[in-house]
Amino acid sequence: TLLDATAATQLATVNDWALTGAALSSIALPASVTTVGRGALFGATELTSATLPQALDEVPDYAFVATKVDMAHVVPVEATAIGNYAFYNLDQAVDTVFLPASLSHIGDRAFAGTLGIKNYAVPTASVPTLGELVWEGVNQPVVNVKTASNELSDAFAQADQWKEFHILRLYLLGDVNNDTRVNVTDI
Repeated sequence: TLLDATAATQLATVNDWALTGAALSSIALPASVTTVGRGALFGATELTSATLPQALDEVPDYAFVATKVDMAHVVPVEATAIGNYAFYNLDQAVDTVFLPASLSHIGDRAFAGTLGIKNYAVPTASVPTLGELVWEGVNQPVVNVKTASNELSDAFAQADQWKEFHILRLYLLGDVNNDTRVNVTDI
């Protein structure tokens, strides 16, 4: 079942636990929604697609527990936080989960048990703070974290919980001495 609420332009809030257990395969919320409550889609076991308003500030606590939502692009581009247990125990093959540049915090166990993710793309300017056991049960060394710069990669490689991932560095083809320039000193 598809719930396309994009025409409901007066809708501002989806209450806590509003669609818990709903028989939905897809949901699209209008841009007018500024708040999605805790567990709003908890237990919607057939949910594979969710379109949240891009200006939504937070993916709420327990948002997608026991769903099959495609995590690749579900976090809104302006989100500053991902709530506690937001994507808890989602087991699916996902090439890359894109976390927005505005992200500053990921809550307790937000991605615990999320298996099948190959990459996290994190274009933030700084390392987001983390709650407890954010990736509990995840084989972090086999998951890549892609950042915007080598300086940021170094910061992720030193940060608790993040440092367990395979942090990728950026390399410039031909930059043999790794000074971020290709010039005669590389010969």
